[in-house]
Amino acid sequence: CPNSQVMQGWRDEYAILRGDKSAGLGKMMKGMLSRNDGSGSLMTAVRLAVGKIPAVIGEQAVEALAGEDQVAGIGAAMEALGSYFEWRQIVAKRDEAIRDLVRFRDCQTMELQAMNQAARKISGVRELYRDYWTDRLEDDPGVLENQVSAFFDLTDRRNEGDANETRAHRSRRIAQAVGILAEQLPVWTTTLENAGQALPLESAYFDLVVVDEADLCSLGLIMPILYRGKRGAVFGAARHDQRLTPLQPEWETKRAYTHAATDVTLAPASLTALGNLAAILSEQGRLYQLVEHFRSHPRIAEYLSSTFYDNRMVVQTNFRKLRSDAPANLLGVQWHHVTGRMTVMNNGAVNQTEVIETEKLIRSWVDTGVFRGLPRRSVGIATSISGQADQIREFLKRGKFPDNVRQRITVATPDLFRGRQVDFIILLPGLAPDAQGALNQALAGVEDLYHDVVGAARLGLHIVGDRDICVETGGLCAALSNFSEDPPAMDENGDVAADEFETRFDNAFGDNNGDAALNPWPVLRQLLQEAGYPFQCNVVEAGQTLAVHLISPLGGRYNIEIAAPLEAIRSPQELDAERSHDETMTGLGYQVLRLSPSEILEKDNFVIERLRRMV
Repeated sequence: CPNSQVMQGWRDEYAILRGDKSAGLGKMMKGMLSRNDGSGSLMTAVRLAVGKIPAVIGEQAVEALAGEDQVAGIGAAMEALGSYFEWRQIVAKRDEAIRDLVRFRDCQTMELQAMNQAARKISGVRELYRDYWTDRLEDDPGVLENQVSAFFDLTDRRNEGDANETRAHRSRRIAQAVGILAEQLPVWTTTLENAGQALPLESAYFDLVVVDEADLCSLGLIMPILYRGKRGAVFGAARHDQRLTPLQPEWETKRAYTHAATDVTLAPASLTALGNLAAILSEQGRLYQLVEHFRSHPRIAEYLSSTFYDNRMVVQTNFRKLRSDAPANLLGVQWHHVTGRMTVMNNGAVNQTEVIETEKLIRSWVDTGVFRGLPRRSVGIATSISGQADQIREFLKRGKFPDNVRQRITVATPDLFRGRQVDFIILLPGLAPDAQGALNQALAGVEDLYHDVVGAARLGLHIVGDRDICVETGGLCAALSNFSEDPPAMDENGDVAADEFETRFDNAFGDNNGDAALNPWPVLRQLLQEAGYPFQCNVVEAGQTLAVHLISPLGGRYNIEIAAPLEAIRSPQELDAERSHDETMTGLGYQVLRLSPSEILEKDNFVIERLRRMV
């Protein structure tokens, strides 16, 4: 196909032949002397070019070129060549896009670049918006000040007008004032309380009303705000207001009612609950699930997704950035196992052992420099037992902790952490073997603690409590235990000591003699850490133990197992156990990858490439 420059030249000559364009004095004299208008050479060139393009495109042009009207034939040929030229440009762009796609090592790299591009676009829009409105406000601040003052004067005196003035007339005056002020200030932000005090309860004088963190308040506060807008958008966790009521089931059935407009049956024990609004909107197809999670460590997000959202959440957290924000041995979900007894203090039960262990953990973080330097890391300590919170505040106050440490630690019951973000959360379940079963059951199912507090943790979640009694009791604390690891043990040099898997694979693949086979587990662990993949070890799910649970930022679930050496002789029972494990994990949505020790020890690049293409 001719290039763009040759095509443009042919188009110019064709325009001259049709008389649409002048050829210039020099070309006209040359044509008169030679008695040649140039159509012959152009005809030859385009006939040669048309003969090389696909027949389906150039068939009609070939017939036109064979006719007596040379100009018409050249026109048909130019049209065919133009179509072919445009198609080739589209193909070239597609090929370039494919080359750009192939150059990504894996989907994760491509996804991270897409996220970075989206962040740059958002940042650019934010800068343009800020500059535009800053310039507008700086043009004539006096006019804007007068408009704001006039608006609030009008709202303050809305009840002082003429007694004969109708509500509709007052509403039009307010709407007109909002429209005038909105030309200079198109976006207004306020709290629910301030909006109710400053803005009159008039309908539809905002184009759009957005209520964020709506689950932190009752629907009785939200509805008057929505009434002030033509359209509304409500953001919040509706599941917070769908808890079971204390009423007996037969009583609740009698008190239930059906919404007349939607045929949605609602529980009257929480008629103003946000969950009821969500139920009504769901029937109208106006309920949307925000499933992408960008904040918390992938292990934390995976627990929330599995326990509360039926594995629908897509974990988009930038794990590589999280690793640069804190020491690696503090990231993720870790369970600090302690056993103790309930102590009655001030007419309340307190798990004293959890308080003591929490103090030790805080002091160890102070000694290792967690609170020194930048970034400034925040810590939240959450417990459902108010007496434990008081004791922790007391030891922080009297424990001679530096001011910069005490200022970064928040101690509270779960309700304070809803809607907040904290770098590290220390969670105290409070369960004890000697406590009454009803008390342990209640503590194990505190949804505020196991959803709101856990969701507030960004980098690390550290549980301090009796893991055995939590698993035995069941409930939400047992589900959290399944996603928790033991804290990494440190040797006298400050390095990570051999863990359970390292010991297990030492026994499986030989001792530490020079002639023995090397242990593949430390090598695999190092490969995963260097590749930036968040993973868990020794995870139990559906009665199966996963050697490695790999979490993908794109939402996939992966199970890596280290297979026995090829030369090993395995019994039929062992083979059946492996087959059953793989079938169970596949049924749960996992992709299972079995790696041999030789692959891990000798072909580490091959393993990483397989993981990148798989994850």
